[in-house]
Amino acid sequence: METITQESNLQNLAQAYGIQPEWRDIWGNAHHVTDEMYKALLSAMEVNIHSQSDIDLAFDKLQHQTVARWLEPVMVVPETAPNIDVPVHLPESAHEKTFQWQLQTEDGHSKTGQFRIGELHQVGTVELAAHHEKIGQYRLALEGGLPQGYHQFQVRDAESGESVNMLLVITPTRCYMPNVLDSEEHGGKNGKVWGPAVQLYAVQSHRNWGIGDFSDLNRIVDWCAEQGAAMVGLNPLHALFPHNPAHSSPYSPSSRMYFNVLYLDVEAVADFLESAEAKQLVFSPAYQTALERLRKETMVPYAEVGQRKLEVLELLYQNFCHKHLSQNTERAQDFRRYISEHGHLLERFALFHALQERFHKEDASVWGWPAWPEAYQDPEGPAVREFLETNRERVGFYQYLQWLVDIQLRDAGLRCLNSNLGVGLYMDMAVGVDRGGADVWANQHLFAKSSAVGAPPDEYNQKGQDWGLPPLIPEKMREESYESYIEILRQNMKHAGALRIDHVMGLMRLFWIPPGLPPSQGAYIHYSLDELFGILALESQRNQCMVIGEDMGTVPDLVRDRMNRWGIYSYKVFYFEKEGERYKSPEEYLDTAAVAVSTHDLPTLSGFWQGQDIAVRTELDLYPNKEMRERQIKDRVMERMAILALLEERGLLPPDVTAGPLSTPSISPELSTAIHRLVAQTNAKVFMVQFEDMLQQIDQINLPGTTDPVYACWKRKVTLPLETLFTDSRVKEICSAISAERPTINPIETPSEDSGKKKANEALP
Repeated sequence: METITQESNLQNLAQAYGIQPEWRDIWGNAHHVTDEMYKALLSAMEVNIHSQSDIDLAFDKLQHQTVARWLEPVMVVPETAPNIDVPVHLPESAHEKTFQWQLQTEDGHSKTGQFRIGELHQVGTVELAAHHEKIGQYRLALEGGLPQGYHQFQVRDAESGESVNMLLVITPTRCYMPNVLDSEEHGGKNGKVWGPAVQLYAVQSHRNWGIGDFSDLNRIVDWCAEQGAAMVGLNPLHALFPHNPAHSSPYSPSSRMYFNVLYLDVEAVADFLESAEAKQLVFSPAYQTALERLRKETMVPYAEVGQRKLEVLELLYQNFCHKHLSQNTERAQDFRRYISEHGHLLERFALFHALQERFHKEDASVWGWPAWPEAYQDPEGPAVREFLETNRERVGFYQYLQWLVDIQLRDAGLRCLNSNLGVGLYMDMAVGVDRGGADVWANQHLFAKSSAVGAPPDEYNQKGQDWGLPPLIPEKMREESYESYIEILRQNMKHAGALRIDHVMGLMRLFWIPPGLPPSQGAYIHYSLDELFGILALESQRNQCMVIGEDMGTVPDLVRDRMNRWGIYSYKVFYFEKEGERYKSPEEYLDTAAVAVSTHDLPTLSGFWQGQDIAVRTELDLYPNKEMRERQIKDRVMERMAILALLEERGLLPPDVTAGPLSTPSISPELSTAIHRLVAQTNAKVFMVQFEDMLQQIDQINLPGTTDPVYACWKRKVTLPLETLFTDSRVKEICSAISAERPTINPIETPSEDSGKKKANEALP
């Protein structure tokens, strides 16, 4: 029998909520979580623990909620399991009662049975002293062989009719893998592919409105097909804040379920062709002059881009309401079908942005829902319901914008398929959302709203990182049977051939920073890794979308073991792939990996080579002490020498470059090409190449730990417009070098719109 003492209640309560008692940093130093830290983290989860009696009461309440509930809220089982042992928790006092069970499969089939407690296998007993009750822990054996999917399992008291439901998820054993990566049979050199990693907002062209858009993406897809690339990598396209376009970080979105409307090509919307008022405005000389000015900006002018796009989109919506919704045309029916498919999730998302728009117009300091009048902070409250009833057209505008995004993003995905790109769009899913946005407002119970997700100190961020994103509470996610998590995966995989999970170890543990503390004083909170990976594999297979996990930093061995088991590709950055002071040879790389020279959070290749990141960090006082800065300067010299030595060893060193300490700190186009060719030779089956590295840009895209005006994150445009970039000699040389190492791979079958992607539109049962 499990016995709980009062003295251990705080530690047991913390453990039940997933708090890891100690952790080690990247240098191997151990950090122990104190009782005060336990209390701070539990308080962040809205667990009331001001006194010892509070702790005892909270532990008793949690025990009663979890142990006294007949069934777990969710159970995730691989399809290969021969039998399914369902955990059942029942009062021992109900020993003589008859219980009925029913299994309702996703495809509509049903199985039933009944049992008494004495017929079950007992595995333990928990005594709930405060309730004078003993709860038996049992296993109810079901036959295996269930189909993949989301099924409902119910246990019912035959006498009283009381019942409890559980979501039973049957998963595949691995994530989906495209044919081009599966084996050598599909052509190419060991099934190795490549593609550009694109910050879509940063793309310049002669026709966009000062920010990259979905028509620019289509042109990149066409170029990739010509180059023999298999995929187009994108920054997160998550929804941001239309009322505040200057909130530009794609990793701090309003919602991960929906998308950023600034990526719309307004002139490509069907309603634009029908709206005389919109065309008159856009094609006026003054407007065209303004758009040309926006295109020439070296930084993305988010505020004006947002203002101009939204004013035209308003006109298009008016046209759509007048010519389509009122007439119930085929286009209107498509829109209504989209709304019906997305249900209350889309409605609540659109409702949030309509409310935020209203309150921000009244007071420009209103940054998100915590600053709204209290009556509107509850999405189920009467004030919100009244607003919805009286502002349905305005809510409809935000639903309309998401429909337009879905159309243009779908078209880009289909363009990849029809161009025979072996993978397609490679989307990116952020680790969290902004605390003032739609997802947190709609699901407040799921989030620890006062805490933040971050990372402990490491070599590149020696004061640690506070990302400002409120973490999800593990137990609350399980209580809702992962409904939100499933929907986020579906939306991000819908039109993609690959999905990158940012900070994939967050599916096992996240580094929480309690309010008021620096990142160095955080702690790790654990999540149900196998449940989350199992659901990820199911949605991956249903959407025919491979998964790549960003696993840089302090990553437990268990995460990488599970990634390998579930068929999730690892994410490798050339800078970090070393053994001691030696850079790994291409043959030492993991084949089930995506490799990149650099990423958005790291210095560009040119910036790395000449130490621009060190200079910027020095200027911004981001080093905790002088010694660490000096060590990194010395390390960078050694790293450059090690890279040159590896290039020389492989016969790739350009003739005018020497592999020695006196080598030039600047990087030539020839040396850049050689490094890209070296990385292209690695065993990693996926190679992502940044436009910024091809064009030898110096400044990195994002500098973690900083915001405007300290550093211009997420604003720098690619230095050349697409029309020039595609023909630039540096880009052509690098693409040629990569293609020589990773020849074009053609899919076995030419995909069609119907066969190319399976859609996971099924509603949760």
